[in-house]
Amino acid sequence: EIQVYPNPTNDIVFADFSTSDDPYTLELTNGHGRVVRRFVVSNTGQFPVQLPEEAGIYYLRVVSELELPQCIKVVKY
Repeated sequence: EIQVYPNPTNDIVFADFSTSDDPYTLELTNGHGRVVRRFVVSNTGQFPVQLPEEAGIYYLRVVSELELPQCIKVVKY
């Protein structure tokens, strides 16, 4: 499972991929479902995700070839 922290945050969250060596695609969507950022992560460790300037609720969708997709709610204040 992917860990995302700190949450809530005011700037950046870190997605921790230390438990898997598989490549991931991250999609950050806003509360309306629009993709605002997309990343491909191919290594383990912490990956910083810069949130947009606007405060609100975002969703970080994590997709891997070998695992079921995960959707993590992120709050920016």
